[in-house]
Amino acid sequence: MRRSFTICSRCRSRPSTTHTNLKHRPFSASLGATWNRQAGYAVALAIAHTERGPSVRELFANGMNLATNSYELGLTQSPADFLWDDFPVPFAPSAPDLMERTNSVNLTLRRSRGPLEMEIGLFYQKISDYIYARLIQSNTETGVRANMLAYTAADVEFRGIDGQASLQLNRASRLTVFGDYVDTEIERNSDNLPRISPGRLGGRYEHIVDAFSGDLEYYHTFKQDKVASYETATPGYDMLNATLSYRFDLAPRRTVELYVRGNNLLDQLAFVHTSFVRDQTPLRGRNLVLGMRHAF
Repeated sequence: MRRSFTICSRCRSRPSTTHTNLKHRPFSASLGATWNRQAGYAVALAIAHTERGPSVRELFANGMNLATNSYELGLTQSPADFLWDDFPVPFAPSAPDLMERTNSVNLTLRRSRGPLEMEIGLFYQKISDYIYARLIQSNTETGVRANMLAYTAADVEFRGIDGQASLQLNRASRLTVFGDYVDTEIERNSDNLPRISPGRLGGRYEHIVDAFSGDLEYYHTFKQDKVASYETATPGYDMLNATLSYRFDLAPRRTVELYVRGNNLLDQLAFVHTSFVRDQTPLRGRNLVLGMRHAF
């Protein structure tokens, strides 16, 4: 099948540029402290400064990416070098020397003693020159939407919470609740970052009887409607999974475990918002997995 992607009809000629001597020298440093309290509680605080150079794809992309069904331009091929002057989306010039810099703070509460164990974390990140793929335009000539994307940078903020808490009901049973949520914001820009994970909340029940063990897990992934200009909202979904296993003790520190796992037992049509090809590749429907684990 022959594919084509028309970029634009008013583009300027791009200058020919090589980057054979391109180098990045990232620097990172962190500082952390933990306060141990009574009853097994602990509070941990970590602050960090990290730097990251662009990946090979973010730097040198210059063509069709069939895995993401998009035409991509790297930082060495910025649209600002060849798009017409009144193009409605502003882009910086080529920026092969760009360095992504992050200042972060993480606060964690843990409890590791007694029937109730938990870990809950809050985080905040302020990132200068955060590298991401931004839309230039879309094309539907083949019947499937394909995007032209350019890697660019912006100053952004990430903030969120994640954690889990487990309660040992008795020697054989444990109940766990878990969840996570992240929010982002682009400074001086009305758009949103693409492919940001939606919030999730769920629970898991585990039970062990001699060599038999099993678990039942349910979680809800919430709708993601804070989307970039070229994205559409992704609906939420419910996921129910279950596992049953039997363990054979062959020798000290050597076991074989046979298991059967059922995934998506509700047979939900579920889409992953973080995927480039979300609409073409939903999660699998109801399915069964048989397997064996050997520990030695």
